[in-house]
Amino acid sequence: MKKIFAIALALVMVLSMASAFASACVTGPFDWACSTDATNCGKATIEVIPYVNTNASCNGNLFVENDCAAAINGENVYYAVRLTVDADVDPEWWDSIGKVLVDYTGLNKADVKVTLPTRGADDSEDGWVFYWDGLDKKAANWHEATEDDNFDVQDYVLKARVKEYAKAKVCASFEAAYTPDVTGVRVGNFVVKYAAGNPAYLAVYADDGVTKLVEYKIVDEKVVTINYTAACGEADYAAIKAFMGLEIGTCVTDDAVKANFGWKEEVKSCYEWKTQNATAIVDTECVVAIPKTGDASVLAWLF
Repeated sequence: MKKIFAIALALVMVLSMASAFASACVTGPFDWACSTDATNCGKATIEVIPYVNTNASCNGNLFVENDCAAAINGENVYYAVRLTVDADVDPEWWDSIGKVLVDYTGLNKADVKVTLPTRGADDSEDGWVFYWDGLDKKAANWHEATEDDNFDVQDYVLKARVKEYAKAKVCASFEAAYTPDVTGVRVGNFVVKYAAGNPAYLAVYADDGVTKLVEYKIVDEKVVTINYTAACGEADYAAIKAFMGLEIGTCVTDDAVKANFGWKEEVKSCYEWKTQNATAIVDTECVVAIPKTGDASVLAWLF
């Protein structure tokens, strides 16, 4: 039995990548610094980006990104929803997200839930950037930004008509619910489970997720006791200790557990259109100056 666990532990780094149920990012070494917010691999972010409509050559239009975009009742506002995915995104974290929620305030649009694009459809060293085309319920409605001629961000600038300019806002968000508090995290041929609280308990199980090998009791965010079971044995506990990096006095916080083994968080981006000094479309080079007090032209300007 001891030989089996010793061999399995030695292969953790390899098997964690090969196992169909293992996170490709949970391979150690683990960071137990009390203030850690590090993660073992990448995530994803989402952005709502405001645009304004401008004239282009050949009697065309050009949407230009502009953080000063303003809302006027009855007029359109323009925006894009961009999803950026790290190249080393944790597949279990990604798969837990489910859908992106796009919600509207003060605009003539209804909230919508959008299915995520397929993770890693193409090999990438830099990750992926996707734009939403404004449709719902189909993963194909995300379009990958590429450098070839088939992609033009202008095609994915969306519009909405303003109903209440003072409330005009678009938000895009998703929630990742992958957390060791619920299901445990597979690390190679082992399963790690964590129960938050004071005391908290972190336990290492065999591949079946039932046979407990080692349990760590944590009080006031410090490991106070370590118990290994007969199924583990002293020799194999030493190997697990070296791999996990846990001993009496090690700082173990909820945030550190989530950083090392999984995440649970909401990622959200909003843009709220400006309302002060908002005007209808004007020529930016045309300046209409109000005459100064005492100027002889004041009466003429007023009347």
